[in-house]
Amino acid sequence: MKLSAAARAAPCSVMTTGVLRMILSQSGKLVLFGFICGLALTLVLGRLRRNLLFGVSAFNPVVLALVCGLLLIVAAARIAPLHALGQD
Repeated sequence: MKLSAAARAAPCSVMTTGVLRMILSQSGKLVLFGFICGLALTLVLGRLRRNLLFGVSAFNPVVLALVCGLLLIVAAARIAPLHALGQD
């Protein structure tokens, strides 16, 4: 018996959606956990940074955003694109 293309594609798309939902759920939990830990450490260590900063508040949101962006750029630059895609 031959199955139509739509009948064969339906279970595959359902499985793909389930896998995608699982991946996004797990990665979302990790991102949320990292965000909460980073925010807590930022608030706790803010007093220590006051001595190092001149003319900028220790909790200035613009400076915090710029530092986070800089850290992301440095981290992304250190990863080889083929390695990040899982190809060797």
